[in-house]
Amino acid sequence: MSTLSRISTVHVILIATTFSTFAVGEDWQHGEKILGVSEAPADAPLRRHQDCPWFDISNIRKSSSRFGRSGIAFDFKGDQDPDLSTNLIIVLKDRNGKHQTHAWLSSPVSQQKTGTIQLESFFSGFGREQFEDVEVWIEFRDVFSQDDTRFKVSNSLTMGNVGVITYAREWNPREREKVDSLLKSRRPPGDPPSGLQLAAADTLLVPGMPIQAGWMGKWEPAEVISVHANGYVLVKYDPKLSIVLMPRTRSWIAVAPETLKIAAESPEKFKPSVSVRPGGYAVIPPNFVQVDEDTPLLPGTPLKMESGLRWEDVTLIQVTEGGNLQIKRKSPPFRHRSKDLVQRSQVMIEKVTLEKLKQPGAEKEFAFLLEAAENSDSFTDDNHFGFGLHGARGLRKSHYPINIPIPSSAVLLTDEMPVKVGTKLGACWGHSWYDVTVKDIDADGNLIIGWDGYSDGWDGVMDRDQLVIKKTVLAKLEEDQPKKMAKAPPASSKPKDADKPQTGDRFRLVLKSHGNRKIPVTKVVVDITGIDLKEAGEYVDSCPITLKQNLSKQDAESLRKKLESAGAEVALELQ
Repeated sequence: MSTLSRISTVHVILIATTFSTFAVGEDWQHGEKILGVSEAPADAPLRRHQDCPWFDISNIRKSSSRFGRSGIAFDFKGDQDPDLSTNLIIVLKDRNGKHQTHAWLSSPVSQQKTGTIQLESFFSGFGREQFEDVEVWIEFRDVFSQDDTRFKVSNSLTMGNVGVITYAREWNPREREKVDSLLKSRRPPGDPPSGLQLAAADTLLVPGMPIQAGWMGKWEPAEVISVHANGYVLVKYDPKLSIVLMPRTRSWIAVAPETLKIAAESPEKFKPSVSVRPGGYAVIPPNFVQVDEDTPLLPGTPLKMESGLRWEDVTLIQVTEGGNLQIKRKSPPFRHRSKDLVQRSQVMIEKVTLEKLKQPGAEKEFAFLLEAAENSDSFTDDNHFGFGLHGARGLRKSHYPINIPIPSSAVLLTDEMPVKVGTKLGACWGHSWYDVTVKDIDADGNLIIGWDGYSDGWDGVMDRDQLVIKKTVLAKLEEDQPKKMAKAPPASSKPKDADKPQTGDRFRLVLKSHGNRKIPVTKVVVDITGIDLKEAGEYVDSCPITLKQNLSKQDAESLRKKLESAGAEVALELQ
């Protein structure tokens, strides 16, 4: 086992020092060699592009914390304001070529230009020699890229013997095209179209005003939706370009003089086509209203809270004495559910829910919703609303590779696994899980996938290795599969010992019902399957469901007795 592979946990400490700046030179890697595409190893990072930061790192040395943990430290000096620090990764490589990565996060110095980085073993008793032979460098990783593009943005430091140094490589034609597209998406087009002027700091911009806004190096028709106090302007593009509202600085906006004149004289003539909360970014869905001090609320009331560029389902737990709302947010299966305290102005409520709150028996009904929310589980951390904007793109081959751990309650979808139209699956995008549904299956077996809560503009064909399926859903599908009937042997082929008891038959153990004894039955399911309690509860709720297959008669009978003793109804089926 390599030294680095034995590290249980590494703690990253960033120590701030005085600011320092220096200019970026002509050499992209500041003197370090850049490998050609053909000569570079497959895992080589890419050379940086002009929008990437650069860090000179130096003075690598052994260190130890005040708790006696062994580690290393090195100094860094950056060339620009590190507003991309959340995308920076510290990479360590040992002499055997094994890598470890550590996010540059959770410290004030992550927003500084110079300082010291200390990497230490989190457990003092482990990995005392882990930093004997090591190479260190920094990468910028484009979190918006679907294939985890990595740019080397520092020189390498070494301590001990690590063999060949890691150099950045040149881009191949596909990567060059991708970087060019990336840079266009991050920069305003420049000079405005003829007859229009760039919006200045004092230019009056009114919601509903028609404008031209930058998009991928070009000017496109758009609309002002909101002007935020932080200086950003929320812009709505044609939905063929974007189905979400985009915050832009004024350098991205061009407007006609006659439009500015109307805004100054009669601003009420402009009406935005969609609405957002004050300071918000997500389009308010139809039939929803702001929760205010007079809105009646009960525990279990379903609400919507803005989360980034979308709306998230939340459930009210209680109204605090101070008038704030304790709400429960949903999370993917591999993360802990969270409960937050929010103000009424942060959430919205559907009009039909307001009417239900006024009806007799509402308290009992919403208490049931609260209980259901506490026990809910899905691939997504919320059930998304659409943004009120429908894409007009055609069906396409979607590419969303899985770049995060698969939840313990799910497995990767393989070609052998049965699926049908309507099957619920999980897909990964932007380092999160989302609920998706099989909308169709073509003659070649390709899956047409729809993203739950989004417009059909996102529908597309997806490969199975980009999808996961919950084990309970898979078990139910397999249970519903037609059983293959073995062909009866011809009469003349009857073996002479056919009348003797058969000992080679295999059996399937099927849980038919928990018989109103869910908890005892669930505990037995945990015992005989080895799955966790939460997942076992899902199995029990999914009756009838196959728990075990390919069992001997003796083992099948033994397991049946255990389940029946707990109160379950069980069947043994010959395979």
